[in-house]
Amino acid sequence: MTEKDEYRDLIVKNVCLDAYARSEGFVGWFESPLIGSDIRPDIDPAIEPFVSMFHEDPSSWKLVCALVPTEFKIATRPPKKEYDRAIALLGDWITMNLMGDEVDDSLQTFELSIAESDKIYWLCKLVLTGSLFGHSFFVSKTRKIITYPHEDVGFGFIALPDGKGVENAANYLSRVDSQRFDVTIRKSA
Repeated sequence: MTEKDEYRDLIVKNVCLDAYARSEGFVGWFESPLIGSDIRPDIDPAIEPFVSMFHEDPSSWKLVCALVPTEFKIATRPPKKEYDRAIALLGDWITMNLMGDEVDDSLQTFELSIAESDKIYWLCKLVLTGSLFGHSFFVSKTRKIITYPHEDVGFGFIALPDGKGVENAANYLSRVDSQRFDVTIRKSA
């Protein structure tokens, strides 16, 4: 089994793809309290904590995803020129022709590095704004966690078994600005 297959298998074995919060190792999430209101939430403060965590140890993270650009216009989507540039930048991280169940079967693993910080930012921004459909997971076997951006303008966390994943995810969630985001921790160390 290749390393890329190993990371894909971690997702398949540890994440309920139909509802991530039903995953056995699900720890919690944070989200914008503005979802559902007439006020457009600020996306960048939701991305910054993950990017900071990524920069602490970039070599320990992999991206496992199957993402497709959405076809319909979304109010929070970046302006068209910016959106088109971001889609081009993401390149092979997204697929143009997946439908329904094909997304679940098309997870791919990508190496990450500091050099891809801009791509990571744009992937997160497009997922958070509902501009990409599918699955996007950042996996750290070192930290024993899987984290994912979600459309409610935040991130969720799933602990990998046999390690400090619950503690690491709960510690991360406890650092999220609770004045700006609703934070829910279902499982703590």
